[in-house]
Amino acid sequence: MFPELPIISDPSHIGGKRELIKSLSQRALDLDMDGLMVEVHPDPDNALSDARQQITPSELITLLDQLILKRDSSPDADFLYVLSQLRNEIDELDEELLHLLKRRLSIVDKIGVFKQENDVTVFQLERWIEIVNSRSEHAKGLGMDETFIVEVLKIIHKESIRLQSDMQLKSNTKVNK
Repeated sequence: MFPELPIISDPSHIGGKRELIKSLSQRALDLDMDGLMVEVHPDPDNALSDARQQITPSELITLLDQLILKRDSSPDADFLYVLSQLRNEIDELDEELLHLLKRRLSIVDKIGVFKQENDVTVFQLERWIEIVNSRSEHAKGLGMDETFIVEVLKIIHKESIRLQSDMQLKSNTKVNK
């Protein structure tokens, strides 16, 4: 919305502990933040406020020397070629994912009609718990982050509920006319 505004990270407050400042600072730079705001005090342990999240001026100099400024690309032709190939693979997989999601949502529509015809509620807690548990376990077995999978499932489930609810609403509207 305002791309010209600089984004400054405050690793001191984000982490709340001086031990986290370096890793949070590097992460901010890796995410292309425009700057860092680090709390510095000549004697952090005796600072009147936020003592645990401050570093000394010499620690700041060391920190700045240790941070790695990364580029957003590389001029190396081999790097660019391999990156392009990998991105093409991702593009193909994303297209497959979209087709699978479309197929899944088509089945959701059929389930919605079936529930409507049999006066069954759209949301069923037991089924949702079963989905979360079984897919989380499967993801864990594949070495995937369970939290990520649950978030993806929530988005898919929300859309499934929306589609079935809209379907029932339209059906009820037709009946009432």
